[in-house]
Amino acid sequence: MWIGCYRLQWVFALVALVALVAVCGASAQPRVDALSQAFDRLVTLDRETFELPPKERRQRLADAYDAAFAPLVDDSPGLVQLPPAGLETLAQATHKLAYYTDDTRYLQRMIKIMDALGSSAGPGALKQYHEVLLQFRRFGDAQQLARRHPGLEVESVPDEVAADSTVQPNAYVIEQGKNRLREAQVPLRGDTLVVIVHPHCGFSLRAMDDLRNNPLLRGVALV
Repeated sequence: MWIGCYRLQWVFALVALVALVAVCGASAQPRVDALSQAFDRLVTLDRETFELPPKERRQRLADAYDAAFAPLVDDSPGLVQLPPAGLETLAQATHKLAYYTDDTRYLQRMIKIMDALGSSAGPGALKQYHEVLLQFRRFGDAQQLARRHPGLEVESVPDEVAADSTVQPNAYVIEQGKNRLREAQVPLRGDTLVVIVHPHCGFSLRAMDDLRNNPLLRGVALV
């Protein structure tokens, strides 16, 4: 008799657990669907505002993100309760805003989302995270991410050589023949013309020579 009651209690507990899982799943799905719909609207807005002035376009996209996504990302307890599908949608939206605004707030939000995803992050979210890290020159973090996921097809990350403590770097020098960037300080006092030249591009090298010898640019620093 006692054994029968014990088994009955286990049956009731199992039924309660199944019901709880069903309720949690049902409550999470509408939130995931709502996020997906919000992202679709963000993509539509991106397309519809293409011809607006850049500043206005960025503001429209940022306002849409702040309304639909920022509250969830900034709510740390709620963020970790989102299922992976919802977190990946947040990552997509954050990646888009980081690309358009170059605002470090979206880098920090991307980091929070990826921490919440953990080992559940799919290839798409990992690639977007890698792109954001490169965008904000977090080369070391991007290299670590690529090493943790050797099968992930991402852009190779150059090594970074830090400048001396006496230098205030504002540019990178690409070292020829090496996948390496060296921090450098480019003088920007007065009128300065910055020219981007590839060492193996004859067109850009000839353009650089023409600019150096142009009398209209006499007295202008050329770097």
